[in-house]
Amino acid sequence: LDKSKMYFENAIKYYPESANTYDSMGDYYESQENFKEALKYVTKAYEISKSEYHKERIDKLKNM
Repeated sequence: LDKSKMYFENAIKYYPESANTYDSMGDYYESQENFKEALKYVTKAYEISKSEYHKERIDKLKNM
């Protein structure tokens, strides 16, 4: 898991305008049951993408 987090951090560093990179980091934190951090990253993904998918994930994470 530590390696996964490192790859996601690097993806954010090199592709800061990619919603997918933030969404992936959100997945990581969700898998760790750290829903507050997951929400932070999924919200950033939504800010970039404005997609309904990310909006639904935000709503789901707010209720966890």
